[in-house]
Amino acid sequence: MTFSLRRSRACVFVLALAASGGVSARRPPALPAGQLHQLNSVLWMQRSPEYALLARSVFASAQAALPAALAQPGSAAAEQSSLPPGAGAAVIVDLDETMLDNSPFQAWLVRSGAAYRPQDWDAWVARKSAQAIPGAVEFAKAVTAMPNTTIFYVSNRECKGPGACAAKQATMENMRTLGFPRADEEGAFLFKGEEADERGDKVARRARIGRAYRIVMLVGDDMRDFVAKEDADLLARRDPALMARAADLVGRRWFILPNAMYGSWVDRLGKTPAAMAEQLTPADLPARRR
Repeated sequence: MTFSLRRSRACVFVLALAASGGVSARRPPALPAGQLHQLNSVLWMQRSPEYALLARSVFASAQAALPAALAQPGSAAAEQSSLPPGAGAAVIVDLDETMLDNSPFQAWLVRSGAAYRPQDWDAWVARKSAQAIPGAVEFAKAVTAMPNTTIFYVSNRECKGPGACAAKQATMENMRTLGFPRADEEGAFLFKGEEADERGDKVARRARIGRAYRIVMLVGDDMRDFVAKEDADLLARRDPALMARAADLVGRRWFILPNAMYGSWVDRLGKTPAAMAEQLTPADLPARRR
């Protein structure tokens, strides 16, 4: 029997089986269009070995650099111009897409085609089901094992209104389940909205930590985990002076996790896939004929 004849008979068999109800001949329903621009980035984070290994390599590099960061003078934070005498050391880490993996929430947005809404994010936080980024728990434990060194979780998860902060309590329980150190200490978590005079970014919270500790290392997935919004915007425009300073700190005091799903970098590109496409730098090739 030739290959083409075998293939033809196989096709007839599959079609007959589908007609009898043994195999569904229907294609999966099309995904909603609203969030399709995120499909590849969410899949990359959830399925690629490259992402998991890259995250582990960032944390391994940060752990290896920590003794030198502790031994050297100065601060990792621009907000800390003077150091409190005799202060202990602080390592500041972001939470979302730095220590905690929220890709299931992003996947839900893709599958449902829904636009981001704060109430949906709040519902995800309340589920307390985020997993740890690969290498994050081990790094946090290594920080707290260093003498006179404290870890702080500085997040834009938000406390809303007076009284107990539901987002903070849910996050602490989530992180306690995952084995993060200091997960039982409210003072280890600095959330957006806790202080009335905050700018909405992390400048004031880093400055608050810097009044009692020397900030030796910053870990995050967004430039606003390292600098003020204004400086993050300048870095996006490749400001030479700030790029030189950042290049001197990256790999020594600053450690950056990849996040292709969302962040301040996306906010600068437009709100629709068409607007984002306008920001691409394409190759100088002839246009494809339709």
